[in-house]
Amino acid sequence: MGNRKTSATIWLLAAVSAVLLSIPWLLPHAGPVILVAFVPLLMADRIASNTGYRRFWWTHYCCFLFWNAVTTFWVCNANIGGGIFAVVANAFQMSVIWALFRLAKKHMRGVLPYVLLATAWIAWERWYLAGAQISWPWLVLGNAFATNIHLIQWYSATGTLGGSLWAWCANLAVFGTLMAIADGALAALQLQHPSRHRAAARPGPLRQHRHQLLHQPAGGHPCALVLVPTCHATRYSEPQLPAELLHPSRRHRRTRLRPRFPAAVGPALNKNVDRLFSQRLIREMKKDK
Repeated sequence: MGNRKTSATIWLLAAVSAVLLSIPWLLPHAGPVILVAFVPLLMADRIASNTGYRRFWWTHYCCFLFWNAVTTFWVCNANIGGGIFAVVANAFQMSVIWALFRLAKKHMRGVLPYVLLATAWIAWERWYLAGAQISWPWLVLGNAFATNIHLIQWYSATGTLGGSLWAWCANLAVFGTLMAIADGALAALQLQHPSRHRAAARPGPLRQHRHQLLHQPAGGHPCALVLVPTCHATRYSEPQLPAELLHPSRRHRRTRLRPRFPAAVGPALNKNVDRLFSQRLIREMKKDK
């Protein structure tokens, strides 16, 4: 049920973004809508990254495909095949840019992937305007203000790419503000109700240690005095010890395995455990004699 809700939320946000991207080309004087049109898609991308959603390529491709189809369908009046190809190919190029952005998020931190997204998009538009043999600049973001002439008098100095830069800066600023507010609200909620969010917390550094005395079944002797790290998350707080130590067999008391600790605890504990078990075996051998 949770996966379905996540998928439905991602697709809904992508659909909202597709509609917002189309409005400036369909309605007069609606150019300012482009300043927030990418925000829902950026939010869907964030949700997909945080939840491990693996089909987001189709989500943003369908978003761009809808935008291209609704705003450039009239090309089919000249040639149906050419119009369909223009819509599909242009949407594919947009999706490639978004895929590069998602790839950059895996290797970069902070705002760098978003800066790369805006830069790559504007560079692609520049290539379409000047370098491509088949120029198709209809959906350059700066053209969204074609009916808002009073807002773009400065186009005489920057051209339509200045409008594209304005659109991306506004979208990223709004998205960053919303995410900061959401993260702050989540942090405040975790402080008010820490028990509800403890299971989802990440294990923090080893801040303190506690001693635990592990016992054999009734009638036996204590195995060892073991130093066990205490972590913040509940699922990491229990020591992971082998079953031979927790439930030793009397028949194979001397041959049971001793515990080995992970590298995060450090090799010092393993050395201490070796010493404790060696001393115990020596004592048992003396008693037998």
